[in-house]
Amino acid sequence: IEFPYPPLLHILGAFAIAACGDSTDAIASTGAPLLAALILGIYLFCRTFLARAPALFATAVASLCPIVYAASRYYMTDYPTAVIVVWGCYALVKSDRYRNTGWVFAFSILNGLGFLAKQSTCLFFLLPCALLIALGLAASLRRNGRFQVDRAGLRALALNVLLTGVVTIGIAAPWYFHTIMAQEAHWTEYMARERPWLPEGWEHWTGWPLYMVNQCIFLPTALLALAGAAHTLRRRYRQDAAWLLLVWGIASYPLGTELLRVILPRYMIPAVPALGVLAALAVWAIPWRQLRIAAMGAFAALLLVQFINLTFVSLGPAGAVEIPLGLDNYYVRTMPNKGLAVIQDRIVAGAYSFYPAFRGPNWVDRAFDEIRAAELSRVQATRVEAGYVVCGIGKLALELRQAEFRPRESPLDAASPSRHRRPSPFVHVGKATQAPGIQVELLKDCLLYTSPSPRDRTRSRMP
Repeated sequence: IEFPYPPLLHILGAFAIAACGDSTDAIASTGAPLLAALILGIYLFCRTFLARAPALFATAVASLCPIVYAASRYYMTDYPTAVIVVWGCYALVKSDRYRNTGWVFAFSILNGLGFLAKQSTCLFFLLPCALLIALGLAASLRRNGRFQVDRAGLRALALNVLLTGVVTIGIAAPWYFHTIMAQEAHWTEYMARERPWLPEGWEHWTGWPLYMVNQCIFLPTALLALAGAAHTLRRRYRQDAAWLLLVWGIASYPLGTELLRVILPRYMIPAVPALGVLAALAVWAIPWRQLRIAAMGAFAALLLVQFINLTFVSLGPAGAVEIPLGLDNYYVRTMPNKGLAVIQDRIVAGAYSFYPAFRGPNWVDRAFDEIRAAELSRVQATRVEAGYVVCGIGKLALELRQAEFRPRESPLDAASPSRHRRPSPFVHVGKATQAPGIQVELLKDCLLYTSPSPRDRTRSRMP
């Protein structure tokens, strides 16, 4: 798999192709099981420090954050990263301050998979992992309010830290070692590239919150998340999961801003579930039951309206409301928002958003449909020798080949190739020989079809 993208997303896409067929819809369908895994992981994490009812409400709020369901419709590296981060934080909470070897081993596997999903996964694991290790170290040095060394606890903590490194390297190292030279060349060139348009200083520090509010969760959820963070600092929620939630959702802002030279909204997806849970905690913290139920209903209705506005039909002017900010910097100029979005009918997550689905007639698929229908109407031969052409886009050579083909043994699927696996009447079973060198300047959406060999008298010739 070509560098610089780690292979996990491509492997998931390959499984989707094997299960559903080689179409773009099948590949994009990987977002559905990832979204289900994300929702389940959020609920299990919430159950570590919340009762069932608030955990369900927090899970619903987090799953209805706009970028969570919108990004699941794209085939991007950031979404499996978000799923891995959610389950990794759950494993950290269950690890008993990094002293339970079984859960530390589970976290180590997720950490290794995170490096195979995207290199920036470590940004969201670094501080939560450091927090749990620090809490485990403090617990091993203090008992019953007095300083007392727990040698067994310290030994388990040290061995588990070592275990994390060994398992992570064992999972991620083969691919990184195989691409180490390409990585060095890529990142050296990337870091040396001049980007005079990128902001620096305080302007750079406005990027994360502006993108988070305008493209990820919108202003009402952001304000409630800040209120939930303040409420979580109270003694009532002073548990490991609550502290980890704060570090996961809030502390990723300074760390990501400091370490990432280029900031895009899709980079923030792994932190969004934590902010959704914090927003739900702020609503659940209302002391009066009737007022709390009314606030939950109003907040749920707002999230549902956002979902309809972004998914089914735009609400027109009412579906794009923002509060003017009066700020003119790079992060405002490069996005459609000029203020803070209360609700909007469009999300720009990054480069993936610039390539919308093609809605015109698909002439390539229609041509394949016609050819396939013609082939199915003919008598199938047991063996065919035919010439065929391998071509590309750009200044690439056309390769003229001659090979042997045989019909498929199983019946052909009569469904449309645009929806299912594109069947072929023939299976390539011979060795092709390459004839060099016909150069083309440009080739786009061309379908080349050659007739069977003249020696095959059972089939008519087709130009």
